[in-house]
Amino acid sequence: MSSPWFTTSSLLNGEISYYFRIIELTKEYADIEIVAYSITWEQFDVVIEYRLGEDYDWMDDIAITKTSADNFYKNVIYGLSASQYGTSNTFRWRFIQNDIVYGEDIQLKLGIPPRVRNYSTCFTTHALTEVYGESNVDFVTASQSRKVISKDRNGNYICIKDDLVYTIARLSQPESAIIYSWANVSDPRHVFHTESGTYIIADYGNNRVIELNSTMTAIVNSYAVANPVFVDYCHEDKTTLITAGNVVYEVVLELGSLIWQSAFSLSSPSSATYAYDDSDEIIICDYGNNRIVVYDRSTGVSTNIPRYYIRSTAGEHFDFYRPFRAYKIYDGTICIIEERGKDFLFSGTAELTSSSSSSSIDSSSSSSNSSSSSSLSSSSSSSN
Repeated sequence: MSSPWFTTSSLLNGEISYYFRIIELTKEYADIEIVAYSITWEQFDVVIEYRLGEDYDWMDDIAITKTSADNFYKNVIYGLSASQYGTSNTFRWRFIQNDIVYGEDIQLKLGIPPRVRNYSTCFTTHALTEVYGESNVDFVTASQSRKVISKDRNGNYICIKDDLVYTIARLSQPESAIIYSWANVSDPRHVFHTESGTYIIADYGNNRVIELNSTMTAIVNSYAVANPVFVDYCHEDKTTLITAGNVVYEVVLELGSLIWQSAFSLSSPSSATYAYDDSDEIIICDYGNNRIVVYDRSTGVSTNIPRYYIRSTAGEHFDFYRPFRAYKIYDGTICIIEERGKDFLFSGTAELTSSSSSSSIDSSSSSSNSSSSSSLSSSSSSSN
């Protein structure tokens, strides 16, 4: 007998395809299978909504009670698996908790959102963070020969050595395949590639932040600051955030002018980033104090976040340990990466759920959805 909610969807330029169906149905819950195919991504997340028909709004309070994936929080399931030949993932929807009666016609919708990824290893400075949606990709990893800082907007990798910044098309390529390079740096720590194509570099050893042209052949702007370790850029305001020493600065590189600097206590901050939707909100990794600081310049209020909460462990919280990167992304979530190699999705100041991952959705893709209808009755359940 054909499965209810049986649908297929080719997503993300063919990089992930999946179908979902009911595999067990009772008068209180439905066990639903999602089979995913991909030769690119090993894991992904889904957002699930339901409604009672075309005349009703989509609801996001779906009562998920368990899953075969890594974790779930509210209507999001984290860490579903995909493979070339298809991988089965399951979750249980206890629909009776949503006041849905056995036998009612309902619609279910699955969406694949952009994803946050990190990778790091204990006792080293290796870390990888990729913030998708419309945010920029930023990561730090290393090998014996080079350290990879980030991807530029052309998809090339930005790499550094002690005295060189350069770009390559693939990590497997030797240095003879360098596309652009700039040698007049000393221990560069971070690079940001702007929409206009320029490269902003935290030139730590030379106590400056420089902006190179799009081919890395000339400095177009420079700003003197002691020991910069991280830079972020606001395209709308054309301002640059500089993390240096125990201070965060905001400057206009083109004018060489200081706009703002932090006046509250920080200890060796590792990064400061603009919130995705509000350049007045700044997210700071206060590395030495093991906390995140969210500062709203429009009100002058700073909020200290020293710990996170795990939903599956009621009431239990854990202190941050050496937070390395933090970003507020497209949906209001703050992604916080600790140096020792954890991955967290953080929302607000109350609850947090962990999500480990080994790969993620391509940054060029947006959220994708598919939906299908079925009647919650025994005649429509499928045998597996």
